[in-house]
Amino acid sequence: MNLHVFDIDRTIAEDTYGISDKMVKQLLELKEHSMVWFATGRGFLSAKKGLLNLEKLMEDSRIAVENGTKIFINNQPVFDFEYLSEDQITQIVKFITNNADDFKMGHFWSEGKLLTFVKTDSDFPYTKNEFAVKTNDIDEFLNEVKTAKPTMIHLRFGEAHTPPNIKFYNHKSYYTFMPTGTSKANIFHNLPAEIKEVFIYGDGANDVEMFNAKLPSSIKKTLHSVGNNQALVEIADVKLKDPADLADYLADINIKFR
Repeated sequence: MNLHVFDIDRTIAEDTYGISDKMVKQLLELKEHSMVWFATGRGFLSAKKGLLNLEKLMEDSRIAVENGTKIFINNQPVFDFEYLSEDQITQIVKFITNNADDFKMGHFWSEGKLLTFVKTDSDFPYTKNEFAVKTNDIDEFLNEVKTAKPTMIHLRFGEAHTPPNIKFYNHKSYYTFMPTGTSKANIFHNLPAEIKEVFIYGDGANDVEMFNAKLPSSIKKTLHSVGNNQALVEIADVKLKDPADLADYLADINIKFR
């Protein structure tokens, strides 16, 4: 049995709101002969409800959310939650406070709740997320960060700053802080015995650890980069331009099983 593991945004989803009908068709056909799992930086509800067409793909599938802090199967959590430590939270709050004038957007998940801070002049997809509790009061956001148990915190600034020494992924002025030891590679926890080959697909920095995951020696691993992230392109076995290119690639795989 083959297993295909997909990042979501900019890998199978061309934008932040949905997955094309062509991609859905190929993924549903892929599920007829292989296992299909997903790994995302999104929270569970944001992935399930916030992306058009994803919910039907998630049936009987495993999904790692919040970059591997939680694993769900059939809508039920099966992996223990991990949280940012008090010391990490203190450092993150200081980082925001020291750069408050340039702070544009922040959001975090805690116990299934998404709290988002957005300045009124900021335009970011999470401002449209129906599951988000929104505020433009930075003090309210910081107080929530300090009192909640965040599993992951996303921050965006107008320009790049020097972040605290905490595990994070970043792209220019956008930072994602994670609990130590957490990554999308957690999706491979307790792999089914029938898996013989794993195909991994991703586009960004938070997919590197999933690409580098150590699997049993009996399992062949094939890596697919989507887009031009250099860290992934350098280690990928297959290099794809974008989600549309990936859909064509999956169509070729499916033809072999018809």
